[in-house]
Amino acid sequence: MEGLVLPARHKKLLLFLNGRHGIVTGKELAERLELSERTVRSDIQQMNKSLVQYGIQVKALHGKGYLLKIHNREVFHSLFSEKDSLQTREDRIRSLIRRFAKSGDFWELCDLEEEFYVSRTTLESDLKEIKSRITDHQPFLKMERKGTLIRFEEDEIKRRNILIHLYCENWDYDSREGVMLREDGIESDVLEQIRLMVKDILKKYKIALDDFGLIYMTMAIAVCYVRILEDKPLYLKDVEYSCEDLCPKAAVRELLDGLSEAWELSVEEGEAAWLSNILDQLSILNFHRKSIDEVQAKTHPACSQALGTVLLEIREHCGWDLSRDERFCGDMLFHMEALVNGLISVQPQTRYLLNEMRINYPFLGTVAAGLCTRLENFCGVKLGPEEENYLLPLLVSARNRYLETQNSRRIKAAVVSHLNFGLTYYLTEQIRRQFGNRVKLLGPYPVYDREEMEAECPSFIITTVQMDVFREFEVPVVTVSPALERQEQEQIQCCISKAEDDCMYAKLPRPRSAYFRSELMLEIDYKMELDAVLSLIEENLQCCLYTDPEWKFTWEERNISVLKHGVLFAHTFGSSSQDTLFCAADLNYMLTWKKFRNIKKVLVLILNREEREYLGSFYRVAEDIAEHTDKGMERADKGAVP
Repeated sequence: MEGLVLPARHKKLLLFLNGRHGIVTGKELAERLELSERTVRSDIQQMNKSLVQYGIQVKALHGKGYLLKIHNREVFHSLFSEKDSLQTREDRIRSLIRRFAKSGDFWELCDLEEEFYVSRTTLESDLKEIKSRITDHQPFLKMERKGTLIRFEEDEIKRRNILIHLYCENWDYDSREGVMLREDGIESDVLEQIRLMVKDILKKYKIALDDFGLIYMTMAIAVCYVRILEDKPLYLKDVEYSCEDLCPKAAVRELLDGLSEAWELSVEEGEAAWLSNILDQLSILNFHRKSIDEVQAKTHPACSQALGTVLLEIREHCGWDLSRDERFCGDMLFHMEALVNGLISVQPQTRYLLNEMRINYPFLGTVAAGLCTRLENFCGVKLGPEEENYLLPLLVSARNRYLETQNSRRIKAAVVSHLNFGLTYYLTEQIRRQFGNRVKLLGPYPVYDREEMEAECPSFIITTVQMDVFREFEVPVVTVSPALERQEQEQIQCCISKAEDDCMYAKLPRPRSAYFRSELMLEIDYKMELDAVLSLIEENLQCCLYTDPEWKFTWEERNISVLKHGVLFAHTFGSSSQDTLFCAADLNYMLTWKKFRNIKKVLVLILNREEREYLGSFYRVAEDIAEHTDKGMERADKGAVP
């Protein structure tokens, strides 16, 4: 594939299709990649022309969508190998890190400028970012500079850990080949030989690893192989056995004996010690726990102390006490142990799924960002969106378990039907089959029996007649047919989610309408960046005398979320005397923020610090506004449900 270079956008499209394992509609592709459907079609046509000779095609299935067909996975992976593939700044930074980690030589800045086609200013900016990731955080590997010469300090173990992390990030879990390492001196047959031997040894010694653990161990041995060939072995003086369990030691010893014979290489005892320590840590992280006490016995005591801080953070933000959720506490302890030891699984193909989860649970996305900062300080590791993406599913799962424990506040839905017994029973069973694990069904009640139904205090009502036309209820009403159409299911889902949030978060001290002022709702007729929109909202607040003119708002990125229907929501804290208020700006010219396009409304919450405990409830208000963004603010600020 010499000379074939794909644009970064085409690579992103291929990676997304590769991670989906099936048909993806053009609309979904356009939404996920922040492109128009026309651009997606054009990109696919261009890619197919370039890749047809290599057996890689994106098939268009009429009326269904697009499907990626790959004849040769090894060729597919070579598209994403480093050679001739540096499309973005991140590609360039990773290439520099890999180069510095592999070689102990000094590199001349002028040579790097020429090779990467960048200016000295750009290169220095990249080096500053590398220093932040590698020197200021784990693995704390120093950068040495002598004039215009630069390299990483001599620390073989830290260099190896960097290489393993880079390789594992690029692993393709959808294929046997996994990753292209030819440029690093590892042919695919050698990598496969290592993988198979690792599997056999783990089975023999009954050591359980998950997929990431197997890949990490495979890559560690591959790095060991390359460094021995490059005359960079580890001696016993360089590393000590931290592994107390004899099983990982024996497994690694037998594994290395077999590989050294196959490779005809002499393997130092230091290599066995280093790999035994890694296998021991991986086996701990895959430990099938029975109780929190067992987990604490397996992890470092400092992790338990940090867990207390994490639980306090969640309690302050959400009002949840998760100290009794052994699953969450155990997961977090093992995760912090992994962070400290640098054994973190990054799976780029899941980013699109997690972006969707972030939109569905925006408040938990904000909580995850806050926890990410806490863990960054504790573990000394530079963390970012990948860490937030790891924490978010743990928080969503904890939220669901928390709801299950609230038996006394279980969500109740009253079914009101004017249909005959057979159809009513059919409808009730459909609702129970789809939502029975989240809601308790009451009834069915006849239309005329309002008193008995209201005595049960349902969270919402499911009815077969247009009851809201002739009767008013204080709870949401969803009208359905016996077929329970998809739109009706979505309405029920919306009611359940709202009722769940009512269980999860503190009730607002005032009616929703008390947090809105008509003069704080702006309409902007010209194109602006997000920073300018936020400044305009802040100026309007001050002009309307709703805030202290001396107070300066701080807009932290972690407190900004993108909701459904093109609504961006940001919250910040005002002074102690500040009233909690919502502000909004409708944009006649849509803006782009980070990877999100077509933002047509910016919604801002100015929160009094004394009301921080209600932040989750205010997020719920913001989500309602986003749901009704095309119908104005009036329905949302009254808590309407579609």
